[in-house]
Amino acid sequence: MRAFANLPLRSKLLLVMMLTSTVALALAVAAFSVNEWIGLRNQDRRDLETQARILAFNVAGATAFHDIGRARDTVEVFRNHSQFELAGIFNAEGELLAGLTNGSPKSGLRWPQTPAMGVQTSGGHLAIFEPVKHDEEIVGTVFLQTASSELDLRQARFQRHLELAVIVLLTCWLIAFTLAYRLERVVSGPILNLLATTREVMGDREYVYTLQ
Repeated sequence: MRAFANLPLRSKLLLVMMLTSTVALALAVAAFSVNEWIGLRNQDRRDLETQARILAFNVAGATAFHDIGRARDTVEVFRNHSQFELAGIFNAEGELLAGLTNGSPKSGLRWPQTPAMGVQTSGGHLAIFEPVKHDEEIVGTVFLQTASSELDLRQARFQRHLELAVIVLLTCWLIAFTLAYRLERVVSGPILNLLATTREVMGDREYVYTLQ
């Protein structure tokens, strides 16, 4: 604070304006970043829930009548969806009717033992158990688990958005600095003129001056 107090008036005004602008911009970027991360995460969850509900609807009949062939054909569609590591259909007793694994044999993927309805997060994966209903009766569940690469993609998207936010922050900061530098003269000019006139009055003992 002592160093600030010893600064010239123009430097103080410029510093105060830039500090205020910097704090406001930093808070805005922080809020944007948090909102973007939450938005991306929620979007991934909504996409996973949508896929699980579609699968549950399509396999309702096959699950109810234990049609393993049809269940396998339906779940095989996820073979072309690399974002999913596991996709499976379980009957009401928790037995796996049909499933596929898109991960490598060395990835150590395992089917969950106990269904937990809803979206779960574990080890960089998103997973969901969705009930399968037939005639309003739960006849089984479907299970989907995303690949860890999906988390990497989300982080990459977030990083790109964050880089854009930093560029916008720096651009706004430069604009704010330019405006503050120009406006500082408008504010401090009359004050400095008044101080200079006061010094002249006190030094010359001449009390008739015109302020510019």
